[in-house]
Amino acid sequence: MARTRAVELMVVGPDLPDAELAELGVRRSTSCTLLEATVRDQAALYGLLQRLASLGLDLLELRVSSPGERADVEIVVRGPVGALVQEMLHDVDRSDPATVTSYQVRDTDLAGLLAALGTAPSPSAGEEAGSGGGDRDATDARPDGQDTQDGDPTTRERPAG
Repeated sequence: MARTRAVELMVVGPDLPDAELAELGVRRSTSCTLLEATVRDQAALYGLLQRLASLGLDLLELRVSSPGERADVEIVVRGPVGALVQEMLHDVDRSDPATVTSYQVRDTDLAGLLAALGTAPSPSAGEEAGSGGGDRDATDARPDGQDTQDGDPTTRERPAG
């Protein structure tokens, strides 16, 4: 008999209605802030991360952007970031409130969740601010625990039980 695994899929952006996900598993949402920053080198990145920690911001995710993108790094921190803290983070070019939603499902239900996420309305480029996620395609996540695009969304598998 095949062993069932629990899969956690994290999505930055708008939530799906609870009714669509009720039969697929547990959902947890966390308010967060997406920070976009320009850093000149690795030392500057470490300095920015130290300032985030010293200000008490809880780092959820760090993505290094590809050359030619709007910012060098995207950092997701838990909770809102106020104006005073933003002033103290002079490397940060942009700060957008967002929501990170973690969907925990059995691996046998992952295809249904990905289908539901694929039908969710994506914000247009003009509405990207405030969504925190832009047009990220949830169907690029693979059930083997690897992501196929720029690190978002990702899946992590754990044995059930």
